[in-house]
Amino acid sequence: MARIPHTLSPKDWRFFIGVAVLYSASNLWTTVVYWQVLFSTHSSLWLAAAVAASTVPAVLVGLTGPEWGLPGSFAPWLGVLGALMAGGSFWFAHQPSVLVALALLEGWLSARAIPLSQTILMAATPADEAPRASARYEMASRIGVVLGPLAAGSALALSGPVAATALTGGLLLLSGLLWSRLHTPTIEREDGNEGMRSAWTVLQHDRFLVNALAIRAGGNVLWPAFTMAVPILMQQVWHAHAIGYGAFRTLWGVTTVAGTLLVVPLLGKRLKTAYFLSWALTGLAFWGIGASADLLTALVSTVVGAISSPVVHVALDSHIGSTVQPAYRSALFAIQRLMMAVVGLVGLGLMSLALHHMTAGHALQGAGVLMGLAALVSLWIWQRTTSAPTVSTGSVD
Repeated sequence: MARIPHTLSPKDWRFFIGVAVLYSASNLWTTVVYWQVLFSTHSSLWLAAAVAASTVPAVLVGLTGPEWGLPGSFAPWLGVLGALMAGGSFWFAHQPSVLVALALLEGWLSARAIPLSQTILMAATPADEAPRASARYEMASRIGVVLGPLAAGSALALSGPVAATALTGGLLLLSGLLWSRLHTPTIEREDGNEGMRSAWTVLQHDRFLVNALAIRAGGNVLWPAFTMAVPILMQQVWHAHAIGYGAFRTLWGVTTVAGTLLVVPLLGKRLKTAYFLSWALTGLAFWGIGASADLLTALVSTVVGAISSPVVHVALDSHIGSTVQPAYRSALFAIQRLMMAVVGLVGLGLMSLALHHMTAGHALQGAGVLMGLAALVSLWIWQRTTSAPTVSTGSVD
């Protein structure tokens, strides 16, 4: 098993541009699929199917590890999918069933590429530089979260779903090209199921990870209320068009960039405490969005929820990068995505049932209240455990 070569720099512009482009493509495609499927079918069940198609791949990757499923580097496969989407966009852009199927394929590639790219970065970064490197990765990903929905809303409003689908394909091609020119290191790790079992053991002995992933799991159970309610509110309550939906998602991304630049650097050693408070603010934002009678009020609540959301990713990624052995990081990133995907599917089912008995706004308000309370309880539990001796996550017996 090869060790990390010194030829990969975490400051390599191709790496971070590749991250930004992949996140742009993924968020563009998610926006297009959710909007177009709901617009074409007017069915919350079809929308739930589209959300599930984006989530199921993360479950499979979490069970098998990000290296399994496609041979070699993931970069050529991004190019293949990009060419398929760009070339066939005129044929399938108006077919909900094909859009859902492509969401499944795109989700499969993203579910592999994201934890592998995180592992590559952490492997090339000294432990004391992990928070800064994680913040760079977060910034690159947030740029994608901004540009993707903005491009989706603009393309849908000005040219329609064919142009939006072709644009997604072009971005996937570009990300594959950028990463194909990088020297991707082979990470030294345990093989197969043994590595996944070791990563689970690391997780169970890390108090912060246990508490942090518990609230993140609870948040992901409730997150489908946001994912499904917003396009429904956009069409049925706020009476906004596709450009409004793109602007909503773009504002979330822009605010997270501001949070990465302005909030995260100020936290220092308080990063872990802020992790839990970030979830409480997100819950408050969900309640506000659900209660909004117009798009402008909803956008104000969006800023409240998004400004601190980068804390979640930076706190977790930097903790893993600075305390967990390189051999287990890739599996641990994949396990994290597995847990979030599984509980997200549970939440998706609950939300689908809830929409048969209440409005989208009321469902989102209820989810916000539960999320805020769960975050505060998790913070209280974690603070009670911090005075106890910690168990090292550097090795597994």
